[in-house]
Amino acid sequence: MNTNVRLANWFGALARALASQQQLEPRVLLDFARDAQQPWPTISGIVGYLDSTRQDRVAKMDQHIAQLERSVTPYPTVVSVTDQPNPADMPVHVRGDVYAVSPELVPRGVPHFLDSSLSRPQVPPKSSGRLQLAEWTIDKRNPLTARVMVNRLWQWHFGRGIVATTSDFGTRGTPPTHPELLDWLAAEFMDSGWSVKHIQRLIMTSATYRMSSRASEGIEARDPDDKLLSHFRRNRLDVECLYDAMASTTNIIVRQENGKPLDVERDKNRAMYVLSSNRSPKGLGPEVRKMFELFDYDGSGSPISVRPQSTTAAQSLFWLNSSLAKHFADKFAERLIKMDKLNDVKRIEMAYLLALGRTPSKEESQDAIDYITAGLALQKMDRQQAWASFCQALYGTVEFRYLE
Repeated sequence: MNTNVRLANWFGALARALASQQQLEPRVLLDFARDAQQPWPTISGIVGYLDSTRQDRVAKMDQHIAQLERSVTPYPTVVSVTDQPNPADMPVHVRGDVYAVSPELVPRGVPHFLDSSLSRPQVPPKSSGRLQLAEWTIDKRNPLTARVMVNRLWQWHFGRGIVATTSDFGTRGTPPTHPELLDWLAAEFMDSGWSVKHIQRLIMTSATYRMSSRASEGIEARDPDDKLLSHFRRNRLDVECLYDAMASTTNIIVRQENGKPLDVERDKNRAMYVLSSNRSPKGLGPEVRKMFELFDYDGSGSPISVRPQSTTAAQSLFWLNSSLAKHFADKFAERLIKMDKLNDVKRIEMAYLLALGRTPSKEESQDAIDYITAGLALQKMDRQQAWASFCQALYGTVEFRYLE
C-alpha cells in the first residue's frame, strides 16, 4: 500500500469520526476538504454545504461564542518571571564554556568572602533565592547599592558622576571627588524609601545644579574640569533627547498626568519607542537611524556607563541638510502659523520658548523678523517655508543641543 492510499484511508477515517460526532454526512466533509484543500475541516467552515436547519444551528453557535467573548474582561499582558516549583542548584561553567562544568553543584547564594561585611542570606530549599538576593542587595548595612545608584543619577544630571567610573567603584576606578556628598546622598536615598524621584528633586533644586555654566576666567583656570563643582558643566543632550526636543516643538509628544500609568500609545512618538517599535515619521526611518549613529548612539546593545560626546562637521551639516530636521521644522512652523491670535513678534517669542525654553532678547527678535522677511522677499519663499527655515535655524543653535 503506497503513501497516498494510506493517507486517504487515514483521512477518510478521520472524516467519518468527525461526521459521526457532529451528526453530519461524511461525504460532505470529504468534498469540503477536497475543495478547501485543508486536512481538518471545521464546523463553521462548511456552512455553505449544510441545509437550512444545520445552518441555523451554526449561526446560534456563533452568536453564543460572540456573547462569551464580550463577557470576558480583557487584562493588560505583561512579561513576568515566576519561580519553578522545584528550583535546582547549578554547576559552574568553567570560563563560560557550555560543556565544561564543575563536578559539584554550587548552592544558591552570594560569595563567601563578603561574610565579614554582611552575613549571607539563607535560601529556603523551595525558593529560587531571588527575593533573598534582593533583600541582601538593599540591606542598609550594604551601602554600595545606594552609592552606585545616586552616583548614576548625579551623572545623568551633571554629565559626570561623583565617581567618574560609574561602573567601577573598586580599586581600579577613580576615587570620588566629594566622598561625603556621595555618602550623604546614599543615606538620604535609603531613608526616603529608595525614592528616585526624591533624589532627582533634591539634586535639581540644589544651588549646585542651578549654577551657570558661564564661569569667570579665574574659576575656570583653577577648576578647568569642574571637578570641584565650581560652575555647571555644559553637557550636550543625548541623541534621544535631541530627537524628543524636536518632536516636542511640533506638539506630538503628549504630556501625561502625574501619578497615573504611562499610556505608551499616546507616548509612541518618543525616541525610545521609535527605536523599539520602528515608529518614525513616514519615510524617514533611515534618517532617524542616521541621526542616532551620528550623535554617538551605540546600537550594539552592550552596556555603556558613559556615552561619548563627539563633535564633528557632519553633526553641523545634519541640522542644515537632514530631511528629518526639515520635517520637524516644517511641522513646527505649521504649529506657529496656526496660532492666529499672535502677531509675528509673539510667534517668535513662542518659538524661542518651545525650542530653547526662554524668551528672545530684542536684538534676537529683530534678527528673526529680518531673517523671515528676507526669506519672503529675496529667496521667494512662501510664508510656511520662511518660518520653517527659521525653526530649522533654532534647531541648529548650540543652545538647543546643550544643557547649560
